[in-house]
Formats: sequence, structure tokens, C-alpha cells
Amino acid sequence: MLRHVTRISARHHDLLGSAGALTSFPVDSSRKALARILADTGAQVGQALSSISRAVAMSARLHEVDGLGSPRAEDVRERAAAN
Repeated sequence: MLRHVTRISARHHDLLGSAGALTSFPVDSSRKALARILADTGAQVGQALSSISRAVAMSARLHEVDGLGSPRAEDVRERAAAN
């Protein structure tokens, strides 16, 4: 998961930098289109961070209760994957 978090974090920083640069220019139609793209990308980054956070929380709970390699942990992973 660390690899994914690192990549998401790098994209998040790129996105913030782009949004900051966009605000220093006057508004025109091309900048409005770029702002829409940045908003969509920001939403995707937010969803990715939320997914990673849920996965980390689930892993921590499984490890706390039974250990990551236990039969119960496998059952919980299978049920989570089905949802």
C-alpha cells in the first residue's frame, strides 16, 4: 500500500501546484476548461485517498483481531472484495 500512497501523494502535490498556477492567470475559456479538469482530478485523488484509508483501517483491524494470515482474515477480505 505504501507504493500506492506515495504515488497518490505525488499526484496530489502536482494537482495543487497546477491549481495554484491556474489562479495567477486571468479567467478565459481555456482556463475554465482546465479548472474543470483539475476539479475532476481532485475528486479522483480524494476517492483514491479514501480507498487507501479504508484498506489500511481494514488491515489494521484484521491484524489486531486474528492476524493477517488467519482464516477469518481471508473470509473478511473475500466479503469486502464482493462488495
